[in-house]
Amino acid sequence: MSKNSLKQFQVASAVAILLATLCIVGFFAWKIQVRAIDCRTTDSQPCPDSIAPALYQLVGQRVLFTDLSTQLSDIPEVAQRFTVQKIDKNLLGSITIELQPVSIVYIVNNNGVEYLTTKSGGLVEKNDASDSLGDQCMFELQPENAEDPESNLIEGTGASLRLEPKTHQKILELLDSLEKNNLSCQTITYQTNQRWLLKLASLEKIVVINPEELVTNLDRLSLLLRDDQAIQPDDANQYIDVRFKLPVLRNQL
Repeated sequence: MSKNSLKQFQVASAVAILLATLCIVGFFAWKIQVRAIDCRTTDSQPCPDSIAPALYQLVGQRVLFTDLSTQLSDIPEVAQRFTVQKIDKNLLGSITIELQPVSIVYIVNNNGVEYLTTKSGGLVEKNDASDSLGDQCMFELQPENAEDPESNLIEGTGASLRLEPKTHQKILELLDSLEKNNLSCQTITYQTNQRWLLKLASLEKIVVINPEELVTNLDRLSLLLRDDQAIQPDDANQYIDVRFKLPVLRNQL
């Protein structure tokens, strides 16, 4: 091997070793041992206590900083309620996490236990002082026959808890339709798969609907609400049943 070739080989080897060293140093520089976690939501509130145990599982672990967002998103308790907005690495291995709360579309009340319901149908038990209900509609489970398997609308356990998908979709359709008609829902009471009771903020009477025929039922309700003479406030009838072609005023079901 000529002197020039040997010199070129030595230079190339030195460059390769330098690059490999930089890669190794860079890799370990981005790996941190998590010693403390400070978690905040995007509205500057502390993260709820209910997700703290899941987050603190990372404390003491040595993790690749660039993988932290994925690791956090893979924690069911976090993924169900938040999206990871930002992660900052601080001195001495502490990290600051900022989480964006997912939208809560309505509330489920099952025998007095309230759940926040996400757009995907996930249920999170409201057991934290920082959970705010706002003005969301309440879906109350009051089945006519509690022993009927079809009336068991809550599925899964723990972080995978959710409302039965078809029922959840019907509620979303109902809320969307009410919003388009400038109507505000207070409560939806489940009695059977064919009978829900709808309480509107602008109407004293309770509307009886069949969720299987939602569009038709709401069209009938809309026509009724446009007719000033159809519904009298002092009428003794408590219910407006729009499940039939001709809506019926009822005093009892």
